[in-house]
Amino acid sequence: MGGKRVAKREYSGALSLGKAVLIALGITLTLAAGAVAGLGVYANHVYEGIYPGVSISGISLDGKTQAEAQATLDNTLQKRLSASVVTITARGETIGMYDMATLGAYAETQPAAEAAWAVGHEEGIAGWLKNTATMVSALFGAKTELSPTVSYDEARLNDVIDEIAQRFDTPAVDATYELTAKAAGVEVA
Repeated sequence: MGGKRVAKREYSGALSLGKAVLIALGITLTLAAGAVAGLGVYANHVYEGIYPGVSISGISLDGKTQAEAQATLDNTLQKRLSASVVTITARGETIGMYDMATLGAYAETQPAAEAAWAVGHEEGIAGWLKNTATMVSALFGAKTELSPTVSYDEARLNDVIDEIAQRFDTPAVDATYELTAKAAGVEVA
């Protein structure tokens, strides 16, 4: 039998640089995917409060339940409305100064608390992914600022308007007139 004899290459146990980089990259990607999956489970199944970074009119609601958020908003927003003053002027003259609560303003806190709770609590597979992304961004300092709806009690607002109007309204007076003609300084009737 003829043929060439090939010497067996001995294995030194060392990896080439390319293989080492690929293995390190694979391990890193596997750990990153595991971390994201773990964070996804935490965000979607373990974390029970309003997501970090969520606030309404500057009031932080981090970690609160929906009921706690509404109670916080009820207390804080009503105080803010009472402290907010509206000055009513006409032709440069101040007619009156009224706080927003006197004018019948109130914040609709239940829908605001529901909106804060909805951030990061979406349903379905797309919601699961979005909730995970929202949690990751919140942990890196992202903020979600919401605004409440402010409504007015029309009866209270109309009472203030009527009060202001009474200062200016005067009863109607029957008008009279007389026609005269003047010609060259002489009155002609």
